[in-house]
Parts: sequence; C-alpha cells; structure tokens
Amino acid sequence: MSERKPSEQMMLAAIVQSAKEAVISVNPEGKIIYLNKAAEDLFGWKAEEVMGKPMSIFASDAREQKKQFMEAIKKGGAQFETVRRARDGREIPVLMTVMPVKDEKGNLLFSSGIMVDIREQKKYEAKVEHLNEVLRAIRDVNQLITKERNEENLLQKACDILVKVKGYTGVCILYKGKSYTAGEEKECKKVLEFIKKEGAEKKEITSYKFDERYLVISPIIKNDIHAFLYVIRSKEFNEEEMGLLKEISGDIAFALDSIAKERELKEKEILLSHVFESVQDGISILDTDLTIKYVNSTMEKWYEKNMPLVGQKCYEAYHNRNRPCDPCPSLRCIGSGRMERNIVPGLPGSRAEWIELFSYPIKDDSGNVTGVVEFVRDITERKKAEEELKKRREDIELINSLNNIVNRGGSIQDIISHFNEETKKMFSSYGATLYLLSDDKKYLVLQNLNISSTLVKSIEKLIGMKIPQVRIPLREGSLYLKVLKEGTPRLINDSESIKKLMEECTESKALKKFIPVIYKLLDIHSVISVPLISNGECIGLADISRKEPFTESDVQRFAAIAENLTVIIRKKMMEDALDESEKKYRLLAEQSMDGIFLASGYKPVYANPAFLNIFGAQSFDEIAGKNLLDFIAPEWREKIREDVESALKGEISQQHYEVEAHTLDGRTIVIELSLARVTFNGKPHAFGIVRD
Repeated sequence: MSERKPSEQMMLAAIVQSAKEAVISVNPEGKIIYLNKAAEDLFGWKAEEVMGKPMSIFASDAREQKKQFMEAIKKGGAQFETVRRARDGREIPVLMTVMPVKDEKGNLLFSSGIMVDIREQKKYEAKVEHLNEVLRAIRDVNQLITKERNEENLLQKACDILVKVKGYTGVCILYKGKSYTAGEEKECKKVLEFIKKEGAEKKEITSYKFDERYLVISPIIKNDIHAFLYVIRSKEFNEEEMGLLKEISGDIAFALDSIAKERELKEKEILLSHVFESVQDGISILDTDLTIKYVNSTMEKWYEKNMPLVGQKCYEAYHNRNRPCDPCPSLRCIGSGRMERNIVPGLPGSRAEWIELFSYPIKDDSGNVTGVVEFVRDITERKKAEEELKKRREDIELINSLNNIVNRGGSIQDIISHFNEETKKMFSSYGATLYLLSDDKKYLVLQNLNISSTLVKSIEKLIGMKIPQVRIPLREGSLYLKVLKEGTPRLINDSESIKKLMEECTESKALKKFIPVIYKLLDIHSVISVPLISNGECIGLADISRKEPFTESDVQRFAAIAENLTVIIRKKMMEDALDESEKKYRLLAEQSMDGIFLASGYKPVYANPAFLNIFGAQSFDEIAGKNLLDFIAPEWREKIREDVESALKGEISQQHYEVEAHTLDGRTIVIELSLARVTFNGKPHAFGIVRD
C-alpha cells in the first residue's frame, strides 16, 4: 500500500470513527482489531471489550456467517444483507459490505465489515406488504359477497379470508347473537369472553390493548343490520389498516343488507303470488468553496457519469447545476459550525434516486470551519416505499369514497363521475372513460365524455354536428374486443393504435376521416385499457389517457383500482335491481281492485287502497291497531277466529267465506273473504283477499 501522510491518516481515521455506518475490522485470523463508534452504538460492545476476540461474537449463525464473510474476502469484496447479533441478544438486520485490504504482494492485511442498520427500511417494507395483504383481503371479500347469498357461509368465509392476513391471530364476527370465528381457538375464546364482559355496542371502529395483543372492534351496520367485526393482532393497528377494516365492515354490511333484502323480496314474491295464486453511504469531503476534495467508491459508483468528481463543485458533480442547491446542508454547516441534514433528489439516472445528506464540519485547532464531511445515504427504497404507501392511501381513499357514494344512494353516473375526477389527479391524466356492455353484449356504450367543453366545441365545429352517442361495435379485429377477450390490462403507447381506438368509436365513414385531426386536438399519446371483470363476467371496460407515457406500474395500479370499481358498480347494479323489483310488486298490490290485507294475529300490518275503500277508511292509520274480527258480523267471528288459529299452525289451508261485515261509518255490507297463511319477516301471518 502507498504511504500516507500522518495528517491524511488522521483525517481518514477521524472519518471512519465518525461514520454513520458500523465498521468492524479483523486480522487474517478473524480476530477483531478495530471497532468504530457507530459499531459500539449499534451492537452495545465497547471497542476495548472485543479487541482480539473472534468476529463470531456478533454472529447469529457463526458457521454460516463466517463462510459468507470468507467467500466475500475471496471475491475481493462483496455486499449483502445479513443479520448480526447485539450484545443483549437482539438480532439486527444490516446491509454489509466486506472489504479486504492487501499489501503490494497480495497478502491479506485485514478485512473490514461496513454495516448499515436497515431496520427502518425493513419496517417500511413490512408495513407496505401488510397493507397490500389487507387490500387483497378486501378484494377477496368483495368477490365473495357478489356470489355468496347465504349469510352464515358469507360471515364464516369472510373470517377465513381475513385470518390469512399475516399477523392476524384471530377473527370473529358477531351477528344475531351468533359468533363466527377463524384463527387460534384460544384467541377467539378470549374475544368472546371480552364481548360478554364489555359488551359489543360500538358506534365507531375502536382499538384496544388486549391481553398483550391488540383488538379492533369494527361495527357492521346498515339499515337493520347490526353486527360487529373483531380482529386480533400481535402488533398495534395503524390508521390506514383501521380504515381498511372499516371498509371491509362496510362491504360485509352491504352484503348482509342485500341478502336480507333478497330474503324479504322472496317473501314478498310469495305473498304477492297469492294474489295470482303462486457504508453503503457515500462519503464526500468538500472545502469551504464546495469544491470536492475526496470521495469514496460508493460516490464514484453513484456518480460515475460525472467522473472524475474530485476538483468539481459538489453542485456540478452531484446535481448537474451551475450554482449551489437550495436548501444546501453543507453551506448551512459551514455557516453554523454544526451538523446539518437534508433529504434531496439524487442525480437523474443514478442508482441513488433519493439521498439523505448529513453534513459535518471539519474544524482546525482554533475551531474555524475548514471544510465539510458529507455522509450520503441512499434512501431510494425508503422513498419508494413511502411513495408506494402514499399511492395505496390514495387508492384506499378513492375506493372508500366510491363506496360512500353507493351507501348514500348515489347513482352509477355519480360513481363514474367521481372516479373520473379522482383519476385525473392520481395519474396526472385527462381522466378515465368508462364503457358498459350493452344488454346483447354486442356493443360497448360510453358512459362519460371526459373532455373539456372547449375541446367539445372544437370537435363539433370540425365535424359540423353534435358529438353523437358512442356505441362501439364489438366485431372481429376490434382492439376493444381483443382487450375484453384477453381479460387483461393493455398499455398502448403508439399513435396508430390510439387512432384505431378512436376510429372504433364511430361507424360513420364521414366521421372517420376527421380522426387524424381529432387525435392532434386531444393530444393523447398513451392509453391504459382495463376490462371490468367480476366473478369471471365482463361488464365493460375502463381506459385512462394522457400525453406522457404511462408505466407498467401505472398499469398495475389502475387495474387494481378498476377491479375494485367493478365490484362497486356490480353492487350498485344489484341494489338498483332489488329496488326495482320491490317497486314492481308493490305496484301490483296497490292497483288491485280486490281488497288485500296482511295481519299479525288479528291486527293489520298492511292494507291496500281497495281494502281501505271497502271499509270506509281514508288512510291505514284509521285501522292500524284494530282487531280485524271486529269488522265481521258477531255470528261469524268465532268460526273465523278458530280457522285463523288453525291456519297459522298449518293445520288447514286456504278458507273462503261469504259474510256480513261492518264499515267504519256504520254501514253493513256483504263480502267474500279468502284467508290463507303466509310467512313474512320469518313469522306466520294471516293473508286475506276481500271482495265487496
């Protein structure tokens, strides 16, 4: 090795001693010969305590890690993630760089292990992965509720899905006094005991510290549905996770409400059928003019395009600028004489896209600042995890807001309009366009025209007419048909394919001639098209467009959002269909010429207008709470009472009578009366038809 001046050796030693990375050096026999301050702080050993000891005192698996270390030395150095053990037994994940140092003859003098504590990075990665697991559980539950119509099966399967999320040790749903559980039996029993002791009535999602674990109680409430979801986890629930569990509870509430409505509708159908009878950090030393005096190999790797770095200004070499950055921690450090820190973008194209910069002052004996030592940490993965977490939060907020629109009774158009506006911001795009399949599956029907009024006027002026309704025929050779058949998202970045998509929006040969001009007006250069598929059935297609090219990451993100949108639209369609069916059957009863009533015991719970007219009532309130036997002539009351009792027990079927009756205004009339037993809201009721 070349000789170094004592001052230079002292400077380099000071740098290593004050480095943020832990540095441990061993001789060829594997005995520790150096331990810097960062290593002492990280592992809890003092340097004098470990000198001369084998490096295996830091190993969690001595044999394997010694082998790993020796192989790195043979290769002339290596970098890898590993785990090292602290003095108190804690295992610490680190990013280790092994650097062997040899003399001029190639003999090994010593080897250094430079370690960066990556616990925070691992926490970020674990948090993102956990939220992704919960999102996948939401998707699976949403898929479940579109096809499972048995509430007991639904609730048990929902528990089975949720308990698969890593870290969840027990899941319980309490509904109608019955519990549905999944996970560790002991954990679930504790939850049930907790419910019995503390009660289950919580209006908002709540988190508890629970027997060395954490418990979330999330209400499942919609209309007459009152249930509760309980989830046990070994770690504390974060805000995003609780938001996701609240979303799952809302989805389950919607499903239970839908099942209840379907059951109610079936009962009504039966009822109405009776009417019709049916160090890896970089190091850079600057002088007070920000001229680079020294860099380590990490900096040279990160900024290899601007080599040689020494002699350049830091802002020129590291940022391609002609003046200092603002803010600049090194300038602040020179001025303040203390450590300064900033997070800044790395050089475009560098492997270190984001860096955390620590600037430490170099002072002379008089305390004057003579330079700066920059420790540059690559936090690209952490920033990416933060960005990914931010995107997941935005995605969750969008899904929640779309579900809220449904819960508030909003229309499919309201859903589409909100989806369009939000995706404009999330993807810096022109917005999303949605098409739904026609009833005959032969066309895609445009649901929203997401171009500005100015562009609409320009296009209409160009074609000399109002923009017609867009119905895309799905014929062989159609790009739209190809996307639907493949069932996977497609990214389109070439102009000819985009023009072809535009041409498919009209069957008019005259309008097709204007497509090249319209293409220039819209300035669209990138499109993502995603089929809307729920339970294997395609209901339409969504696309999003902008001038700048989309990435594969954009495709995956838009596809995931569109998948949730599909479930939401499908739920809304089901809800609309249920409402329409109920209106239809009620209209039939309301328009009947015969009087129709439904009674619990002998008191009416429903009577149509014809029944009220026969008995001289202006509204249902006039007969509510009355005993219907009081309307019958006294000589018939006992007979009818006995028949009703037998019918409610299922002992006799439909009965017919011709009897005298009394109206509210005192008139005596002769009526034909038919009575039968029906089930309504799970209980036997008397159903009757009256003809004057």
